[in-house]
Amino acid sequence: MIAGAAAAIAVSCSKWTSPEPLDYSPAPVVRSAEYMENLLAFKAKKTHKVSIAMLDSQSEAPTRANQHLDVYPDSLDYIGLVGTKPLYPSIAAEMASVRERGTKVLHVVDYSLAWDAWFSEHLELEEGFLATLREYTDAQIAALNAYDYDGIVISYTGKTSTDIESRAQRQFIDAVLAWVSAHEGKTVIFRGYARNLEDNSFLSKCEYLIIVPGANTSVGALAVAVNAQLVAGVPKDRLLMEVSIPEAIDGEWVGPSGAQAAAWVKDYTSGINKKGVAFFNAQEDYYNSGRTFPQIRDGINLCN
Repeated sequence: MIAGAAAAIAVSCSKWTSPEPLDYSPAPVVRSAEYMENLLAFKAKKTHKVSIAMLDSQSEAPTRANQHLDVYPDSLDYIGLVGTKPLYPSIAAEMASVRERGTKVLHVVDYSLAWDAWFSEHLELEEGFLATLREYTDAQIAALNAYDYDGIVISYTGKTSTDIESRAQRQFIDAVLAWVSAHEGKTVIFRGYARNLEDNSFLSKCEYLIIVPGANTSVGALAVAVNAQLVAGVPKDRLLMEVSIPEAIDGEWVGPSGAQAAAWVKDYTSGINKKGVAFFNAQEDYYNSGRTFPQIRDGINLCN
């Protein structure tokens, strides 16, 4: 009798359960004409400090709020999407709505995706890394070309200690600059280790340079980290300080918080033109008990 009842329940449940994840969409937010006018005026101010949030792109049906572009703070100037696959259609459709709020959508082409993939299966750097790098770079550029992005973030955190690393850098930079040359007028931002570039002449074409500061947190330590990147040929008039958001579960902070990055931006003793803040792994900033995106909101508010 019990077995029969269980079977009946299983049959009944099969009619209304689905093995596929539902496309989660947050409730739409209505923004008044006055709000939109004030938002765009805020971003147009000459003294406005720039902000960019870089987050994982969503190629499958979204199941969480932070996978949607629409939930990120309106005060962001840029959203950069990291990944190797084209966007899920409903996410791609949100690009238009964030643009209405003065936020450009960029694609991040990240050298470290290939680096991490290689060392997940190999113990040492070998010639085969160049093929892996080509595969990941081509996939990211294809994802960039799949939609009308507003531009590109060139993310390079590599080095040139070995011949393979040197060749890898040239291969990666040549590929991304070929895209830049073919898409005149698009926004170009560099993120990473400018001092490790063998040819940094293209940096003059970048609107901003994002400094990755490592474990440094204080204004003084951040200043030292920045100066280490400002070798000959690296522009000093377009710098953003990066905040690396840790994983929401068991994540450990490395580097400055939003408030600490803002403190560096607001410190005028160095003579460097500091343009704002950048947030990497930004989707993890959504999960907080008090309010969503506290690091992003604090960083932007304190800068401005």
